[in-house]
Amino acid sequence: MDWFQIIPSSMSAVASVAAAVAAIASWRVSRRATSIAESTALATHHSAATHAYVHEVKQLSALVSELEKLIFEITSTWSRQIQGFDKRELGGIDPRPLRHVLHNGYELLAVFALEYKNQVGMASREIFSPIINGMGSINDNEYNKLLQRVDGTSYSFEAILGSPSKSKGIISAPAFRWVYYQLLRRVESQDWSRVWKEAWFENGYLNQYKSEFAKIKPKLIESRKRLRNEKEKLIHTAFPIEKNLDLSGQYNQLLGALDCLIEDCDSELIEGYKNWDYSEEQCLLILCSMGLVSFAAKQVDVIQCASRF
Repeated sequence: MDWFQIIPSSMSAVASVAAAVAAIASWRVSRRATSIAESTALATHHSAATHAYVHEVKQLSALVSELEKLIFEITSTWSRQIQGFDKRELGGIDPRPLRHVLHNGYELLAVFALEYKNQVGMASREIFSPIINGMGSINDNEYNKLLQRVDGTSYSFEAILGSPSKSKGIISAPAFRWVYYQLLRRVESQDWSRVWKEAWFENGYLNQYKSEFAKIKPKLIESRKRLRNEKEKLIHTAFPIEKNLDLSGQYNQLLGALDCLIEDCDSELIEGYKNWDYSEEQCLLILCSMGLVSFAAKQVDVIQCASRF
């Protein structure tokens, strides 16, 4: 074997491999440098939009703080007060506290409405669909079947009876129908009527919501307009906001929450039923109003979470 011929060829192969490795390393460094340069250019290009977002979030957080407190009063304190009218023994052998029934019911409405959050006006329509479309036939046979499945349990009603189907609507959902049966049977219609009327007194919960929402709505609209304008400024530039996935996502999430607050949580949507005079639907009026307020709470949470980052 001629080692003097083998060694040079081996060294040549090693040199080729080394050159290839060096080329790959150089390419990686170059690519990283390009990526850093692009990120820097992106950050510089979007600095105004970033500052605008941070400013709006801080302003909005302060703006909705009173609404946030009021929402808690409506969904928590009001529920406890309504429980004072409860004839619990009429709800089964071991029924849930009425405030838990209310909570489960309005959360069902609010969560179901989230399926429609990208369709302006649809979320609120779904929340009030039990009143708009009615609850259909109410009978002892259905009630007793639901009672056998739910009475004495501690899980959420939808965990036992199933979540509402988007194709069928919430009024057909056994979990929501069970809530309705409980409210109908455990609190007398005149008491529901009294609770509804008192909610519109000067210091009533829904009148307070009306006043607070009317106060902040114009500022919510102004904030939404400014955020939209910031996005539009970048549309025909080298780096549209969509190039910045994080910033674009933050803008879209905040604008989505503002759309829902402005279009689907307006107190006027509740006030339209202020003089509703169907006794069997008074409990639904209260439940659906709480559902809308709970839906508003989820939008406020988006704003407050954004303000903490």
